[in-house]
Amino acid sequence: DGKRPVADPEGPVLELLQTYGIRNGKGYYDGRIRGKFLRFDSQKPPAPPVAEAGARRGGGGRLQEAQGKDHWKSYRYDDFGPLRELWSTYMRDLGPGEGQQLCDTLAGADLHGSTLGVVQAKNPGCVGLRGTVIEETQRTFRIITVGNKVRVLPKESCVFEVEVLGKQLRLLGPAWMHRLPGGAPGPFVPQKWSLS
Repeated sequence: DGKRPVADPEGPVLELLQTYGIRNGKGYYDGRIRGKFLRFDSQKPPAPPVAEAGARRGGGGRLQEAQGKDHWKSYRYDDFGPLRELWSTYMRDLGPGEGQQLCDTLAGADLHGSTLGVVQAKNPGCVGLRGTVIEETQRTFRIITVGNKVRVLPKESCVFEVEVLGKQLRLLGPAWMHRLPGGAPGPFVPQKWSLS
């Protein structure tokens, strides 16, 4: 019938989805979890007990912990050289062709490892930022610059430029907000095609 079978239907992920009341566990798994690396053990040792003053204020640094800024500080631009080379090889293997065929190929491609720059943005501080894509979420690209700075670029307010096989292509950020992980086009047609 054309549908992909769910991998490991008795696996722990589907059990967890059922435990948390997800009705269509297989559909949820296909749309949001399939193909992602899931880690079920704790990555950090447990946090020390929160001081009483921090507990009264209502959180004491949860936002910073959730953003995980320290996690990205250890990376260097040169660490991602192999990823940039891999992306170039990936694009050559896709054989994107010219014109509209190139645009269609890029719309379905994974951008991790590409060199992405901001050519226009609502926030003038974003214009001119350029680096290697190290993470893509629904609303952002995370890049690392040549100066080893990790920056988060909002898709909804930027026009990006990416180099594909020697050609510079512009990506309108709002149109890229509706892509599924891994570069697959999303189910929704973008409602916003300009930055204004």
